[in-house]
Amino acid sequence: MADDKMGSQDQTQESLPEEEVNFTSLPGQAGKKRTAHQASFDTSNMRRLTQKRPRPSASQQIHDRYKKLQEMAAAAPPAEPESVPSSSGSLLSSAANKKRLAHRPKIPPPAGKYTLNNKRSPVKPQNSLRKSPSTPAPTLAKTAPKGGRRVAHTPAPSTLKRPTVPAEFGSKIPTSTRQQYLNKIVDECLLICQSEQAAYDRALKEEKDCYDRCTARQGYLTATVSTIRRLRSEHGLSTTPTKKAVPANQQRPKMSHAAVLGGSRAAHTSFSIHRHPIQSAEDNLQGAELYRHLLHYVLTEEQLKENGFPRPSVDKPGSAVLFKEQTKKSSDPTMKYCARCGKQFTVLNNNRYLKRDECVYHHGKLWKRRVAGGIESRYTCCQGDAQAEGCSTGELHVWDSRKEDMEGYVTTLQKSPTDDPGVFALDCEMCYTYGGMELTRVSVVNWSNKLVYETLVKPENKVIDYNTRFSGIKAEDMIGIETTIRDVQAVLLSMFSAETLLLGHSLESDLLSLKIIHSKVVDTSVVFPHKMGPPYKRALRTLMNEFLQKIIQNDVGGHDSKEDAVACVDLMKWRIKEDIRSSKL
Repeated sequence: MADDKMGSQDQTQESLPEEEVNFTSLPGQAGKKRTAHQASFDTSNMRRLTQKRPRPSASQQIHDRYKKLQEMAAAAPPAEPESVPSSSGSLLSSAANKKRLAHRPKIPPPAGKYTLNNKRSPVKPQNSLRKSPSTPAPTLAKTAPKGGRRVAHTPAPSTLKRPTVPAEFGSKIPTSTRQQYLNKIVDECLLICQSEQAAYDRALKEEKDCYDRCTARQGYLTATVSTIRRLRSEHGLSTTPTKKAVPANQQRPKMSHAAVLGGSRAAHTSFSIHRHPIQSAEDNLQGAELYRHLLHYVLTEEQLKENGFPRPSVDKPGSAVLFKEQTKKSSDPTMKYCARCGKQFTVLNNNRYLKRDECVYHHGKLWKRRVAGGIESRYTCCQGDAQAEGCSTGELHVWDSRKEDMEGYVTTLQKSPTDDPGVFALDCEMCYTYGGMELTRVSVVNWSNKLVYETLVKPENKVIDYNTRFSGIKAEDMIGIETTIRDVQAVLLSMFSAETLLLGHSLESDLLSLKIIHSKVVDTSVVFPHKMGPPYKRALRTLMNEFLQKIIQNDVGGHDSKEDAVACVDLMKWRIKEDIRSSKL
């Protein structure tokens, strides 16, 4: 019996694998097999915990549904037009396997029989000349109703479907706004391109460029309006209607406020005491007295140098020097910095561009303003931040060459001494050419705000941008203009003397454009300084709004140089009146 047990135990050990025949050597456990611990439950079929995906929001669900509907509409085959049966087509539609039945006339009810409505129906006589079933139906001729006009049938043209803005979830610009301006761009492209498909492709590209450049809705609107204006200029349509000049003898007579209050009888009837307005002493300042008051605001030699006015060169006659250093200046004379976007580009010695790159810039200024939590900088044109891409585009980069070309300057001359050397205000408009910035218009007014001289000036180089947004000058305005800067210098030297007072706002820019050296200068940007001091300056429009409650430079067609010159005179009149009232002078 013992041998049988030992034999069965040996057989069991031989049948087990080697890794399972392991015995412990602990005392009291000899001969016992050691087995690994098994879990009380099976974990192989357990469901693995997965992280739940966040549920989409309501707006995202609507966006997904709308996008799916667009895909289904695009994938659906075009619907086939339904066939309308006609009398002539009934004969052709009978197939060979169908038998045509002869027409059976409908038998009318007898004369004495009542219908379902209990009314006696009259018997209609049968037409004995009924047409044969084999005779095809004739074509009926229709005439227009009496008094109507016959209109010929015109088949509907097969046009392509207008493009739509691709739907994007979380877009920075509303899709409805983008689609609205895309339709406007499409209308302009259809007038330029040869085919509809080419117009649609270009419109989509133009709108996408505007969308990619902007960071806010205001910037997108500014960019699209600029694009539409550029497209209209391609096919020759003006963006804004120009005002036609009205002759002086055909202008409507002006009506005073007193005439409006008095009515029609006030012109020939006196019913009250007419009180003339009392004019103060400061309103009648003229001649030598006016000149004496304005002398207190003439810039000194140090102020002329600090503000960048051209000063005569001692070493080289006919040249000028600047004592104010330029902010950006390259050691290489062919390397220029763009005056609009600030990028660096190359211009060869013959004023030819090495590479024709498009200029993307902001036409507004970067203003700082206080917000909750600090100060932020935003562009006035599109409300974009300092890192926002430009909202306007130009054909080429441009630069200001006035501070580089210091040749060809003239100086006002001394004339016979008089008590009234004269007081004038001037303003200039410039454009960008292949040679830099050049003069295009000059306006001069006297102390009575009367225009004494104004002319358009032909630039020496080919024009890149007339700067219409600010100057108001267009290419068609320069047709037939032959006046050069030398002609303007000759006229101004005959009008001004070395003692004449010249008024202006940032007048150093105008004198650089005119290439005139003058010392008796009254600059409103210095008379009304900025609270932060130089080099900051207050805008002329801001000064007029604050001190005189007048709005200038608000015309969509651009600035008016005469308006700016008159504004400088009005500001100095206000300044002198305030000084006289406060007994400062």
